Amino acid sequence: MSSVTWTLEPDAEREYLLPWLLSEPDPVVRECVLRFLADMLRDPDRPSLMSETGVYSIAAVPGTEVGMIWVLDAVSRQLVLAHVG
Repeated sequence: MSSVTWTLEPDAEREYLLPWLLSEPDPVVRECVLRFLADMLRDPDRPSLMSETGVYSIAAVPGTEVGMIWVLDAVSRQLVLAHVG
């Protein structure tokens, strides 16, 4: 997969990311999560992010206690969040 023109799926942004951002009081943690998400959108097929099931997940965003679960929709070139928190 090419890392060009990947976007965050709008419903996932509305349902998961924005509510989490509004509820997270620590600006450093918010910045870490947004930076991690931006890095994923630039290079979503990094081997360190892949799992054998096709679900891409991470236990914690580096520098935080925040976990994320997502899948990649290669057809629409969107990252679809399933959980942030």
